[in-house]
Amino acid sequence: MATSRSARCRLIGKWRRTSSGASARYWGWVTVLGFLFVLGVVGFIIRLTEGFGDENRANWGYFVATMAFILTTFTAMPVISAGLRLTKANWRRPFTRVTENMGITGLLLVLMLIPALFALPDIEGRLTIWFEFPLGAPGLWDIMGYGSLALIGLALLWTLALPDLAAARDHLPPSARQRFIKRLALGWVGGLRQWRRRPTTTVASVLLAMVLIGVVFSGAVLNAALTVDL
Repeated sequence: MATSRSARCRLIGKWRRTSSGASARYWGWVTVLGFLFVLGVVGFIIRLTEGFGDENRANWGYFVATMAFILTTFTAMPVISAGLRLTKANWRRPFTRVTENMGITGLLLVLMLIPALFALPDIEGRLTIWFEFPLGAPGLWDIMGYGSLALIGLALLWTLALPDLAAARDHLPPSARQRFIKRLALGWVGGLRQWRRRPTTTVASVLLAMVLIGVVFSGAVLNAALTVDL
């Protein structure tokens, strides 16, 4: 019977053979998606040059709708992945590898939030959920909410990736990359105590993420709805 170490070595060897010989189809998709990303950046710059005046405020509606789409789909995916991990659903393994990486989309949301706040009308003299709250509303609290959500997503991704980082640390040749991964692995050795602590961290991150997603999305929807002149 193969040991866990020999199985890990076999899987890492297979990964090395696959990654070193990436197909032309893979690089073709990377090129297409990279081109679309550049087009999106160009479109954002064009929109940014139009300013945030009242006459151009409605033009930012699609941008804010895109933020809501990213929040409710990609940013929420790690929560689904963690839930499947906690229930020990073995069929979900290929699915969770994809969804866990979506935790990084929280950083994109924080960056998108900055111009969205500039496009948001001032809360004075209009209906709002903030009731003219004096302490930096709504910008400060939106940044805190989205920022906390991004940090939780990254922490969840980091926690779930610790065994993979440890495997890469043990099998990569000595280099700057290997030393960097070693720091990220946080001394993970796969001990019984570490595996027992891992679900607790995952549950805490999932609960916080679920609460923040609900609060952030509900606040954004209500604030946007009340922005419309009645």
